[in-house]
Amino acid sequence: MEFLNKVEIRGVVGQVHITKVADTQTAQFSVLTEDVSRSKDGCAVVNCTWFSVRAWKGPGIVDLQRIEKGSRVHVIGRFRCQRYVGNDGCEKTSYEVVASTVELVEE
Repeated sequence: MEFLNKVEIRGVVGQVHITKVADTQTAQFSVLTEDVSRSKDGCAVVNCTWFSVRAWKGPGIVDLQRIEKGSRVHVIGRFRCQRYVGNDGCEKTSYEVVASTVELVEE
């Protein structure tokens, strides 16, 4: 049996935060995807999903400075789950995509 943790998304960038960790740049940005389906009565329903993406400067990753709000991107990576205790004392879970490939998509 082979286990696989892989996700591929294509969408529009929302917020972008670029920082430097040690000697490497890292970017955390959100990506909006849309999925269209039909309701029982035949009306189109658009489902929007926001993904949090983390990318480090390196091979397969576009120049991080080129990622900006409104850019169209294609991201390949894996899901990472983190558990933490929030300010309210409750345990919380966050999910993010750790990117191995980020490409800008031309329309």
